[in-house]
Amino acid sequence: MAGIGTATVQGHLPALARLHRAGARLVATADPDPDRLAVSAARLRGVPTFETVEEMLAEVPSEVLVVAVHPEANATLTALGLRHGRHVVCEKPLALRRSQLETVQLELRRHPELALVPVHQFRFSPTWSRVARWARRARRVGAPVSMRVEVRRDGTDRRAVSRWRDDPAAGGLLADHAVHYLSLCWQLDEELEVLAGSRSWDADRGESVRADLRLGCGGFRFRGTTAAEAASNRLDLRAGPMRFRWWDETLVLAVAGCSAASWDAEALSQRASTDALYLPFYRELFRDFFDRAWRRRRTEEALGVNKALVALLESVPQDEREMGP
Repeated sequence: MAGIGTATVQGHLPALARLHRAGARLVATADPDPDRLAVSAARLRGVPTFETVEEMLAEVPSEVLVVAVHPEANATLTALGLRHGRHVVCEKPLALRRSQLETVQLELRRHPELALVPVHQFRFSPTWSRVARWARRARRVGAPVSMRVEVRRDGTDRRAVSRWRDDPAAGGLLADHAVHYLSLCWQLDEELEVLAGSRSWDADRGESVRADLRLGCGGFRFRGTTAAEAASNRLDLRAGPMRFRWWDETLVLAVAGCSAASWDAEALSQRASTDALYLPFYRELFRDFFDRAWRRRRTEEALGVNKALVALLESVPQDEREMGP
């Protein structure tokens, strides 16, 4: 495990603890921060700790490297793990720049037997599973599918040990939130083409982003802000005559403009809901890990989604001085 930050403590470790009998075992952790290493040593007694991932990989035999660090280092450590012959599970975003993505792709070409599994846990949401089932049926009969998402936050994640979400160079809302929904789009149609994007950043008012992509014969629109009064996630998906509105804890289905059904849903604006999705993520990982077709599919997902993210980041200014109000 590379990185002992919020994602590891709140997501990865609780899921692994509940699945400790599944045949997988955490054999080492690495983090350059001595305080986080101390937390790891106290919580994971008997598991050796290291200051560098390089040292950990050289000294401890393992099959999988989990990368959960600052986004700027994800691609570097993923490539390092592949170079050492490890399958890699990587937190989002895999890469922020095209050069980083190309480095990972190079190592995958050199080690085609290895898998790169992205942590896109939103696809394990029970509510998304219900929506996606109908969206795929619509796609099979040639009906257009379009999705609009609005993410509103009253600031950035205050529990995070790193303040990378406050740094526009680290991808901001696009790398933190939009990438999750890009992964859901990819589950429906792998043809993701960036059409337009805009981004504003202000040290006092936070960040606002807009992005539009072509989703096969449909479309994907993302809007996000960190200047809202309260946190909320809104997803509006149209699949032929059906329209699903997933607004936090409620999912409503309308057919031909008439309300047809509603269900309780998990609110992806709440950290507890997204943390809970690490458990089904690891269940699938342990169940399907030795299936080569599954490993190939997850690698394709990691590269396809991040290719769209990099193109989106390239389409908007990256320098704070260039960002208007």
